[in-house]
Amino acid sequence: MKQPFEPKHIRRYLMLYGAVVVMMILFYLLTKALHTPQEHPPKQFENNTSDVMETLNKDQEKTEASAIRLLPEGY
Repeated sequence: MKQPFEPKHIRRYLMLYGAVVVMMILFYLLTKALHTPQEHPPKQFENNTSDVMETLNKDQEKTEASAIRLLPEGY
């Protein structure tokens, strides 16, 4: 079987592949060096559930007073 590529083509392909890998590594290192991550304060959640229950009860009262009534049984 004959060689489909000449040696200079293979060498050029490998050099192109190596150049792309080197550029990717350089971009990675530059972004790591120049990017300073910002620190965010941790979120604090309230444990008071009485306000949540009041809003849920108000929402239920609003839905009960709507003009649309559902049938007691599904057909």
